[in-house]
Amino acid sequence: MAYEENDIDLFEVEDGVLTNFNDYFGPVKEATVPDGVTAIGETCFLDRNKLERVVLPDSVKRIGESAFQGCVNLKEINIPDGCEVEGYAFSSCLHLESVNIKNSVSVGENAFSSCEALESVTLSDKVKKIEEYAFNGCTKLYEINLPSGLEEIGEYAFGFCTTLKEIVIPAGVKSVGSKVFKGCKDIVVYCEAEEKPEGWASDWDVTGGLFTKKRCKTIWGFKNKK
Repeated sequence: MAYEENDIDLFEVEDGVLTNFNDYFGPVKEATVPDGVTAIGETCFLDRNKLERVVLPDSVKRIGESAFQGCVNLKEINIPDGCEVEGYAFSSCLHLESVNIKNSVSVGENAFSSCEALESVTLSDKVKKIEEYAFNGCTKLYEINLPSGLEEIGEYAFGFCTTLKEIVIPAGVKSVGSKVFKGCKDIVVYCEAEEKPEGWASDWDVTGGLFTKKRCKTIWGFKNKK
């Protein structure tokens, strides 16, 4: 089934899944996905380097693996309420500046890795897991709220986020992977836990290289930062 827009069959949809974005008549800068689409399929918009803006309907509940990977000029996209973001979904979207993830359970592996212009991320309280390398290489990221319901942070999740100077890890986080803040510069981590939980990797806070073993400054028992 195809949906016509501007006399071009841009969208191919099968059982609610957008499987292909047909821009073979020429590069498309803006795309409005039709109502009723429930998922963006894997690699659907992969490497569409002229695409700047995408509008997703509220019906979309899943953005598949590598769906928008390599859309280097993508600046604006709405992530619908309750939509899950899978691995590499927005990896290397070099001009994406902000993200608001509402009522999703997890942020996939490498979902926003190498989004070099990404400055702020808002996560809802329902997010339980940030997978490995999720925001790795987001060199302009300076603000992200970790929700109170978060339970797991994967390895290198915020690696090389060189602009990120502080972050609060909620008390409910049971598992933190290796070198979560690898390559971060002068970051201060405020932990609501009184001490390192058993499920956190021994090198979770290592920011330096193989020989330096530099660790980030950590404040335990954080209650209320002025």
